[in-house]
Amino acid sequence: MDTVQALIDDILHAAPQYYDAAKAHEYYIKNRELKGRGPKGDKQREAWAYSKKVIGDEKKTELDTAAVDHKTAMDQVRESALKRREEIREKLNALLERLTAGIDAKQDVVDRDAEEVSRQAKAVAAEAKAAAAKIKALPPIPKGLSKADAAKAAEERKEEIAKIRGDVATSREAVAANREKVATDRAGVSADRQATSAEKKSARESASSEREQVRTELKASIDTARTNYQTLKENLKAKYETASEDELEAIKRSV
Repeated sequence: MDTVQALIDDILHAAPQYYDAAKAHEYYIKNRELKGRGPKGDKQREAWAYSKKVIGDEKKTELDTAAVDHKTAMDQVRESALKRREEIREKLNALLERLTAGIDAKQDVVDRDAEEVSRQAKAVAAEAKAAAAKIKALPPIPKGLSKADAAKAAEERKEEIAKIRGDVATSREAVAANREKVATDRAGVSADRQATSAEKKSARESASSEREQVRTELKASIDTARTNYQTLKENLKAKYETASEDELEAIKRSV
């Protein structure tokens, strides 16, 4: 019966987990001033002082590990958020540069065409001046011609002047057509520029929304990590408070 009862007592009341007699005595000699409640008697006091130190060391180790893990997690969260914000920035800048380059390229074409039309207009002006000089230089209808020959010569002179003026008119029409095309293209670029400006605004607003989402998610992740860390610290505190109480009771029973 006593043997059965002893077995039950061993199961229900475990021996101290942290007590080491030799180490406890050594620690007690070095630290005679004991704090906190404890058992009576030098041997039990030695055991309890040492066990408290071991428990405290283990608690500190776990808390230190938790602190390092928490800092690592926080650093990873922040690094991830920074990386996402940088990706958003780069994506936005690339889009803005592409849009700007596209509209600038169209503007360059229109500007070059406008310069060419200006050059053509100057050439036509010079052509008209040369035509006027050419017309002025045409020989007059010779005197003394018969009426029929004089009429024929006048007709030929008229046709020559019409041809000279016709060439200038054709050049002027070509310049006018090109100038009209430039005006149409310029209006198209202006419309495209407005559309591009609206697209840029939309892209900036979208990027701003994405950055705000990253900020919100970052805050939520940080809050969660802090809550988990605080919970872990409280759990460790409770764990080692229970361990201390169990160890103290085991020392009172067994040492």
